[in-house]
This record gives sequence, structure tokens and C-alpha cells, in this order.
Amino acid sequence: MYRFVSFLLAVLLASPSATALCLTGEGWEPLTFENIEPNNFDISEAGDILVTGNNSASFMVHPLMVNLDRTPILTWRWRVDAAGEPTDLTGKDGDDRPVAVYVAFPYDPDTASFSERMRRTLVEASQGSDAPGRIIAYIWGGKQPAGTRYQNPYTGSESHFVIVEMGDAPKGEWRLAEMNIAEDYQSLFGVPMNMVQYVAVFSDSDDSKSLVEAQITEICFKAR
Repeated sequence: MYRFVSFLLAVLLASPSATALCLTGEGWEPLTFENIEPNNFDISEAGDILVTGNNSASFMVHPLMVNLDRTPILTWRWRVDAAGEPTDLTGKDGDDRPVAVYVAFPYDPDTASFSERMRRTLVEASQGSDAPGRIIAYIWGGKQPAGTRYQNPYTGSESHFVIVEMGDAPKGEWRLAEMNIAEDYQSLFGVPMNMVQYVAVFSDSDDSKSLVEAQITEICFKAR
């Protein structure tokens, strides 16, 4: 599933005149887990995403090629209409979140840690040679305050969580998110990165066995 989009899109994004890229309803691919019920994702032609889940967890993934030197800002609008009680996302037990936006980056052997290099053979065997490297997850959910940043408890330093909205944020209200992906990568991983490999939307309610309903729209990469 980790393949780049068409040559035409790559050419467009490489163009100096490309100042924004907004995701539409085309190009999304499901990513599910064994023995876990997947969410239901309803995606409109314009790229509006409605996710509903009940004791479930899964992704919708959009492979793409974004040059962060030209369009480093990622924005979107989202809301949560139903969710279980906020959980502690710093541990592996009960790490539910109603909605999150994941940004994945190409694997860079020159800046990879020893553990990343050791794991890479297994990653490529299961996901292919173009499997991404590091990941930043922007999360609506959890007990930690907005702005909290910490390592993913499952992957350690290879992936970081950023709390954008706490789990007890008001339901039924649209919120705007705006993230400087290039600056966040530099801050979290200590090295620069100028390319994004995919964006994904995720929802997780299998630990709390709760009902989730969330919406996300207007996912765009923009210039400063």
C-alpha cells in the first residue's frame, strides 16, 4: 500500500508554482489490524471524512509526495461527536483516541538510529522497500493537555504523539488545526526532513469498547 501517487501528481508537487495541496476523496486506502474490527470511513468526493466506530480501530491512508520546503504547513478542520472516556495515551493499555492524523516520512538510513536500522529488514519484508520511516501522530484524545508531546509507547523514538485536542474537548464543535510539519520533525527527531510520504486518519475505540463518531475535512498542505 505504501506507493507513491501518479507521476502527474509528483510533477505538480515538484513545481515551484505549487503552493497548496488539498486531499480529495480519491487515493485513500484502508489499513486494518488482525482480529480487530475496522472502523467505517465514509469519504466524499471533496475529501470530507466521516469515521464511525464501535469497539474498533483502523486507518485510512493516503499515499502522496509532499515537498516540505515548499508546503510545510498542514491544516485541517475536525470535530468529535461521540467518544468514550479519555484514556492515558502514554501507555499501551487503554490507548483509545477518537480521531488522529498521522504523517509519515520516507526512511532515511543516514539519520536512522541503530534500532531503526536493525528493524528495517523486517519492516521491508512485511511492508515493502518503500515502507515509511518515522511518523508523527496529531491526536484528538487522551488525558494529557493540548501541546503535550511524547514517544509512541509501542515504537519508541521512531514515532511521536502530539496532543492537539484533549479527549474532554467539547463535542460537536469544529476545530481548526495548523501544524508546521517541517518544524515539528526537526524538533522531535533532531534532524531535518523535507518530504512526506503519506497522511492517514485513525480512530481507536477497541480498549474502551466505546462508540466513536468524528469528522475531518479540508486536509491541506500549504506554503508559509
